[in-house]
This record gives sequence, structure tokens and C-alpha cells, in this order.
Amino acid sequence: MSSKKIAFFLSNFGIGGAERQYGYLVDHIDRNQFDVFLIQISHKKSRPKSLSHDGVTVATFEMVNKFDVSVVFRIAWYVFKNKIDLIQSLLFLDNQIARLVGLFTVTPVITSLRGGPHEGKFKTWIDHGFQFLSRRVSVNSYWLKGLLTDKGVDSEKVVVIHNGIDATKFQSPNDPLTIRGKFAIGDVTPIMTIVARLHPMKQHQVFFDVVKIVREHFPNVVALVAGEGGLREELEAYVNQIGIVGSVKFLGAVRGPDLADILRITDVLLLTSAWGESLPNVLLEAMSASVPVVSTNIHGIPEIVEDGVNGFTVQSGDRAEMAKRVIQILQNDKLKKQFIEKGLQKVQAFCMDAMVKGYEDLYERVFSS
Repeated sequence: MSSKKIAFFLSNFGIGGAERQYGYLVDHIDRNQFDVFLIQISHKKSRPKSLSHDGVTVATFEMVNKFDVSVVFRIAWYVFKNKIDLIQSLLFLDNQIARLVGLFTVTPVITSLRGGPHEGKFKTWIDHGFQFLSRRVSVNSYWLKGLLTDKGVDSEKVVVIHNGIDATKFQSPNDPLTIRGKFAIGDVTPIMTIVARLHPMKQHQVFFDVVKIVREHFPNVVALVAGEGGLREELEAYVNQIGIVGSVKFLGAVRGPDLADILRITDVLLLTSAWGESLPNVLLEAMSASVPVVSTNIHGIPEIVEDGVNGFTVQSGDRAEMAKRVIQILQNDKLKKQFIEKGLQKVQAFCMDAMVKGYEDLYERVFSS
């Protein structure tokens, strides 16, 4: 039996969790079953990086402006000419282009949805309203599947494939005291960390309010802020306003081994988001690094964090309860050990290979239907 040809569409070339997983899928999908094509949609807001993918045929199509519909016809001709058997897309723009290309070429399309309705009402209406053009819709949480089916999307069409991570990338081999010294942090100082872009959805002000409460019990606590974004100056001003500037270190964007080092010295990781967290990778990354987590309980987060078992979850915006849970972990070594052990067990179900196998099985089901 000859290999099936799959074209992966991509229009966002950042290095977020979704893009990293997509890249892993492209690189590791079984080459004995599938011939892999990567169709890069380049536009003003996102340009392709010069990355190599072994065994992948890469084609780049330029959008002159956001109204350049000709890109659909150019890609459709490429798909037709190369006899592509299936199209897979990831995020909003490539989802819409993939659906139109699939319609014109009569090629089955699998679109993907992540994070929930945080793109704005118009984009959400488009994404939900045109699901009928997708053969299947892959989502990364049962919460998101429920959201789509409540909006009228056929439940049989929506397939849950949880995020996958490479746990080893978040397990630093470096000495904790050396890492602390690099950041001028004392040997026994408790460390609270948030890893998130500086965006309103992440609610960093809640994090800082929690730090202020925790500081009443642990005056020497240090808060590490890993992430960059347009709110940096505003958040720095807020930290100064509430009087905790001496306890907070803004680290900017932190990735790769540097992130693993940060997690290595973290005592508790917080996720304070208000929306847009279908299944946040950062919780899995922290658990991989043996870090207890305290998180809001929104969306698909309870699919990762079982309250009181492998971490704590609280209502979004409840600063007092979140601070209480952080203090509880910092004061109770037995509880901290439990969360670490149960967290490491939980992460095993979210490995990259399981995610890839989920997509391979999905593709086989589409081909055999």
C-alpha cells in the first residue's frame, strides 16, 4: 500500500506551545505511512523561520496583504498538482485557507482549535460557523469539545488529542544553588514563578497580589516573571504601586535550558489566567520539572490538575485562596512531595509520542471512512 500524502498548513511561525507540538508532529509522523508536505503561509505578521525538517517537502506561499485571496487558489493548485490526500491545519488563518483549499480540490481537511473563544466574536463565529467544511476538528481538551458541541458542531466530528510535551526538556541537570546564585537569590529563599506572556488574559496583577499576601508569611519570598509582552511597563508600575518591587524579578522571554533552570529552583508555579487556557502546556512543563502548581480552574485545566491530588485549583481571580494554597505548599513538605510525585505520574499520559499516535490514528480513520 502506497503512503498517503498529508499537507500540513501553517501560518504562524512563533515558538509557542502549539507551534512546537505541530513541528514535532511534522517531524515524527510515521514516514512509512505518510508522505509529509509543509505548506507555509507567509504574511506581514508572521514570516517563516529557516528551519529544516528531514523528509518534509516544504512550500512557501506569500500573502501580499490580508485580503490576498489569490493565495487560496495558488495553494489549491499545488495541492491538486501534488495529489495531496489530506490537509491538516493548526490555527485560525491556516484553518480558513485549508477549508477553502479542501473545498476547491475535494480534499478532506482536518482543522484544529485551541484555547476556546478568545479570538473575538467575529473570528469565533467564522471558526464555529464553517466547521461543516472540516472532515474532523481536533481539539486538545474535553472542555473544548464540549464547547463546540454546545455550539452545534457534530460531536462525532470533534476529536480530542491532548497536548504532548517532551518532559526531559524541562528537567535541568544544573545545581540549584548555582542557578540561584546567577539570579542573586538566597539558598533557602522560597520562589514563586509565573511563566506567561504579558497579556491581559494571563492576569499578572492577580499573581502580584498573591505575592504580596504570601510575603506576609514569607518576607523573603522571590517572584520570578518569565515572559514578555506589551504590558511590561504597566506591570512594573503595578509592582511598584503595591510595594513589592524588591521581591519581583522580570526575566523577559525565557526558553529552552534557561526555562528548565528557572523551573529547577521554583518552589511553586502559578497560573492565574482568566481565559484562553484550553490545556496549558506550562502546567505539564512544571510537573515534568517536579514543581507543584497552583492554578485557576478554568476550561480544560482540571484535565491536568486534580485539586488536592497533584496540585491546587482555585476560582479565577480569588487572590486570597490562591495565596492560601501557595502558603500551604511552602509550609508542608509532605504535601509538596505528594504533588511532585502525582504530577510526574500525570505527565506520563501527555508525552509527545502519544500525541503523534493520536493524530496518526485520526488520519487512518479519515482515510478508511
